[in-house]
Amino acid sequence: HKRLWRLSGDRATLDKAISFYERGFDLRKDYYNGENAAICLEFRSVAQKDADEAKFDRMSANKIRGSIIGNLEAAISEDGFDQRSDLLWVFATLANCYFALNEDGKGEEFEQNFYTLSEADWEKQTYLEGKNSVLAFRTST
Repeated sequence: HKRLWRLSGDRATLDKAISFYERGFDLRKDYYNGENAAICLEFRSVAQKDADEAKFDRMSANKIRGSIIGNLEAAISEDGFDQRSDLLWVFATLANCYFALNEDGKGEEFEQNFYTLSEADWEKQTYLEGKNSVLAFRTST
């Protein structure tokens, strides 16, 4: 639904995307659903006509990102963390979450970890698209 919204601009489609990603994050506590829920909430915050609703969406996005950071920082300290098949995306997610929360030092640290592991151009392009969205929201609020 997030991609459909990007194509159509239909607010109901964006609302569905948020609902599905939030539900997935509530059930699984995984960074994929959480990061997508947060970015969709920020997309919606820009489209809100009511300032309080826009603020609520941004606060909700930040709360989700705080949970993601807590979950992933805990995972980093677990034995065998460096053997995870998704290590690259854990670092990308942490970098973007920290950038979104204006903690650039931590964001840069995890971004460097991402780039150290990233080998394919599509990985870097995917990461940069997410980072650019995060940075755009920082300047628009």
